[in-house]
Amino acid sequence: MQESKMPKAVKEVPEDAIKKRELSTLLQGLKGVGELQDKKFSLAILKNFKRINSELKDLHEIRDKHSDNVKLYIELIDALKLEYARKDNAGKVITVNQPDGSVTINIKDEVKYLSALEKLKEANPEDAAEYEKDQKDYENLLDTPATFEIYKIDYDEVVPENISPSQLGGIDPFVIYPED
Repeated sequence: MQESKMPKAVKEVPEDAIKKRELSTLLQGLKGVGELQDKKFSLAILKNFKRINSELKDLHEIRDKHSDNVKLYIELIDALKLEYARKDNAGKVITVNQPDGSVTINIKDEVKYLSALEKLKEANPEDAAEYEKDQKDYENLLDTPATFEIYKIDYDEVVPENISPSQLGGIDPFVIYPED
């Protein structure tokens, strides 16, 4: 039986490990090579894609877990964002795609919005404090190492010949390069 040339998943978490806040960017890199043709390469990309998606799902569940009071407070914040949102000619809210894959609302008058948000905080101090604590805890969580096992891809054996430099850069953390 021929030994597979596909490397196994890496379980160790080195000091320079991938942080949870980098997962959306890594997912975009994997999507960027989705059209390349090679059976082993496609398998490796799919394995990493599923692993990252699973960890992102867990992160989103943590991010969205709030008390009922904080959920109502978030609804009030969202209503303020819609009230102060920039809208196109059809009255549709204009959004902005962020580098991390999230989407934010484009605010037309930041000063008025922030003033209204401050009044909301003053009217709901306990909910505001709990919400800010939740946000801080989530931000701290994003700076911890990702826990998924990277499925490494051997450059010489698996990476397709027609991969572009930008595509290779997008999957760099997953590639085992030849020794110089």
